[in-house]
Amino acid sequence: RPTNNYSCLVRRSYYDIYHNNFFVCDDGIGCTDYRNVCNMVRDCKDGSDELRCSNSHTCKNKQLIPLSKLCDGVFNCLDLSDECNDRCSTRIISGSAFTK
Repeated sequence: RPTNNYSCLVRRSYYDIYHNNFFVCDDGIGCTDYRNVCNMVRDCKDGSDELRCSNSHTCKNKQLIPLSKLCDGVFNCLDLSDECNDRCSTRIISGSAFTK
């Protein structure tokens, strides 16, 4: 993994053509291939490659799940935040029961 922005920005290929195939992490130190951005795996130490993605939901415990799993009636987040939230109109009551 490159350790500075300059080694992240371009890659030289055949015929001296340069390509920018890298996403520079918000911390300015790390980078990852653009294919790894929004893949629900934090490739940057600061998680910036997953911050502005429209295909995933970040649970309260920072776990990432596909957006299609939000409010689907199945608990996918370990903290239950994918089903128990204002968007799903569901709340936990009495410790373990939940209601809409």
